[in-house]
Amino acid sequence: MSEYNAGYLVGIIFGVFVMCAAVLIFLRLTRKEHSSKNDYDERQMLVRGKGDRYAFVTLFVYNLIYVLFGDYIELIAVRSVVLFMGIILSTWVYVVYTVWNDGYFSLNEKPKSWIGIFAAIAIVNTINGIQDMYYYGVIQNGVISETVIGLMEGCCIFFILAVIMAKSFLEKREGQNEE
Repeated sequence: MSEYNAGYLVGIIFGVFVMCAAVLIFLRLTRKEHSSKNDYDERQMLVRGKGDRYAFVTLFVYNLIYVLFGDYIELIAVRSVVLFMGIILSTWVYVVYTVWNDGYFSLNEKPKSWIGIFAAIAIVNTINGIQDMYYYGVIQNGVISETVIGLMEGCCIFFILAVIMAKSFLEKREGQNEE
């Protein structure tokens, strides 16, 4: 094994350990109790199931539209961007439905901790997306290229963050009105 391959392997192993440590830290920060298992009640499970179905139908309809009009759509953007947009739309449907119906976070999770994590991930993805677009350009061969996917990810997570914060704000406001 050459020195380059050995260094590469050590880097991968170190990266795996760092990611495992990060997951453990995230679990510690986001849980009310020290359980790694999510604790959902029956109502939340029903909400999550409905959210899954709505997201699936959204993605199904989106892909059906893509099958019917894909040749025209690909005149605007490359296939990976178009298909990723379908994933983003179905994710939005799931998140909005489950957050508004109190099924997104389990009973033993702290939603406020997730806000910070989502914000950090959104910022990193947005910065990477903007850098990719700056260095490689948005338009390649006359269509929108894959370089916009990082920015799309960042915007998707910012949208999710906005929905969670709006729901939190409304719950806090309703709590104040009841007093």
